[in-house]
Amino acid sequence: MRLVASVIVAATIAASAALSAPAAPSWLVRVGPGYVNVGEYRIGLRNTRFLDVINAFGKPSTCRVISGPNHVQATWAKRSLFGEFVTFGGLPRGENGCMSPDLIHVSELRVNDRRWHTALGLTVSDSTLRLRRLYPRARYVPKDRYRKRDEYWLATKRGVCFGDCGGRRFIAKPVLTAEVRRGRITAFWIPVGAQGE
Repeated sequence: MRLVASVIVAATIAASAALSAPAAPSWLVRVGPGYVNVGEYRIGLRNTRFLDVINAFGKPSTCRVISGPNHVQATWAKRSLFGEFVTFGGLPRGENGCMSPDLIHVSELRVNDRRWHTALGLTVSDSTLRLRRLYPRARYVPKDRYRKRDEYWLATKRGVCFGDCGGRRFIAKPVLTAEVRRGRITAFWIPVGAQGE
């Protein structure tokens, strides 16, 4: 009877420890219908504020104002995560996006640690040959005066065109891209464009 009791106590302690242990961080970038997961952060229609990213990853390592209080950049060093946040709306007098993360929205995110990977197993540092094998329909888009980087669009969505789109009302817009340099992936980018709230 004592042996059974000891086994039950040991199992209870082990189960309790497992429940209280923090979950291992996710390094998966996954695109689904109407959402993109970046690790613990799910980007949908509503949770696109800087505060939502903080709720998922914790307080950023850095946050700095870029071109005015409505435009900030933040990093999470332990996760190799960079975010650019913008609002076209107003902020309270004397405040900026770093001070009011509930009022500023995700423009784009970047992850560049080798542990980040897609659902198909593509990782940062993989070759463009592997990228094309795993994503044969990925569209290569070179850097130009409008685009900051050479990249492959891994996943797109249909969106309304703003600007000159050759008479088309709807166009393909990227939701997950792979930045490439010298035949290797250097980062995954997640364009969100939520600042137009």
